[in-house]
Amino acid sequence: MTENKLRTQVVCCADSWLGLNEKDGSHKKIIDIYNSAVFLPRGYKVKYTDAWCAAFVTAIGIHLGLSQIILPECGVGEMAKLYKKIGRFRAASAHRPQAGDLVVYDWEGNGTGDHIGVVEWVWDKNMTVIEGNYKNAVARRELKTDSKSILGYCLPNYDALAGEVTSVKTVQQHLNTAYSAGLRTDGIYGPKTKKALIKALQTELKVTADGIFGPITASAIQKNVLGKGCRGETVRILQMLLICQGYKLTADGIFGAKTENALRTYQKKTSLAPDGLAGKNTFGKLTMDN
Repeated sequence: MTENKLRTQVVCCADSWLGLNEKDGSHKKIIDIYNSAVFLPRGYKVKYTDAWCAAFVTAIGIHLGLSQIILPECGVGEMAKLYKKIGRFRAASAHRPQAGDLVVYDWEGNGTGDHIGVVEWVWDKNMTVIEGNYKNAVARRELKTDSKSILGYCLPNYDALAGEVTSVKTVQQHLNTAYSAGLRTDGIYGPKTKKALIKALQTELKVTADGIFGPITASAIQKNVLGKGCRGETVRILQMLLICQGYKLTADGIFGAKTENALRTYQKKTSLAPDGLAGKNTFGKLTMDN
């Protein structure tokens, strides 16, 4: 998938939620997606009555399986800090926005982020932005790109996930890009690639990334068993493990019918209960097999 297609996915998701609002409670869908994260940022569960513009952006990332690049947060200031930490925040004066960028507003002019939204469309010196919690709803704002209310832009690294992950070689490329694995992209599923996949899983589960699937990792995954309908980077890692076992999949972070069928087939082959659910036994077997 190209970078532009990923940007389009993000904008389309934001667009599909236009009109969800507090008055009829339809915005709860977004909060529920945010709170479905395996690990909530700062351990905070967003309430339906909280400000939810940053939760809206995060929910898009969770829904599309792009939390690796749309960094999860429920606070605008904290979200901006995350992007600054990895060098992916740009001041308004230093960046020409693109669709899929995240625009941070500073209403008070004090250098603190107050609100955030997804850039939808840019033309000449104008742009439209889709925002959660804009007048208590998901709504569209039109403004000038040089508006003084813009603090800057958070820039998800779409390029990092642009290539389709469908083979051992592209699995290795993804691990190198997303987790700095330092693998040779030789297309051979060996011990180093397996260890890198375990480390990636442990990173997402927020446990020590030692590359060994032990009791702590097993316990963490058992608390977050994956099944049809799940989305996110842990799903992508499951898909990559199945790809390395020879199954024809695209590791897109979305647990759909193809992933479920491949998983059931693998479970039958390895004498596991073919329930289509990935818990500690399935992950344990996948990370043991070469």
